[in-house]
Amino acid sequence: MVGVKDWKIDYTPSYDLQTNEDEADHRVLFDFVENLNSLEGDRLHEFLKDHVHVDAFIRFLAMQKLVGATDEYLTNANNFMIYFDDDDELTFIPLDYDNCLGRGWTPFDTARSGIYDLKYREEPVLATKVLSFEDFRVKYEGYLREFITPASKLFVYSDYERRYNRLHDLYTHHSNGEDHDYLSNHTVSGHEMANEPEVSDYFHARTRSVLRQLGLDFDGYEV
Repeated sequence: MVGVKDWKIDYTPSYDLQTNEDEADHRVLFDFVENLNSLEGDRLHEFLKDHVHVDAFIRFLAMQKLVGATDEYLTNANNFMIYFDDDDELTFIPLDYDNCLGRGWTPFDTARSGIYDLKYREEPVLATKVLSFEDFRVKYEGYLREFITPASKLFVYSDYERRYNRLHDLYTHHSNGEDHDYLSNHTVSGHEMANEPEVSDYFHARTRSVLRQLGLDFDGYEV
């Protein structure tokens, strides 16, 4: 589960050290896991505050539940890295978001899932522990409200559509005014650049669902 990859023998551990591979030391990770699993109550709360960039992690959880990615930490225990700085404080780094916004692999209704429905295949221990504390839940729900507020332009379809159209034009038009087929995908894998109707449906359905779960009305939101 924890080690240094070795392609010669096809060894790829789940937690594959990315730096300092020549002098592998997993002490910080092992100590973190031990404390995360053994501490409770106020001691766990203080540990999380001291050893996790909690605010950034909570912001990630809020946006993750909004975009509904499925091949990632919460749903598939996959596609993330963790970084420990010189103070042994953890930063969570998500990646690979090709399955989201109602497209790709959707094993459940991501647009209407509960904001506290964290577990799908395995228990996401860090997320569960963080959101077990009221002050962190207040912050989490606050970020959900902030992100779906139109003025924030963080999870708002009209802004997504504007950005998409701008990028689409940039990728398809040359500086001399000629059109080029840069977006054509001639391979057997990969994705075309397209803004399909399902995306706008997802944004609006997800916003309505989150507003209901937070006990808020729809006024002022894009639903």
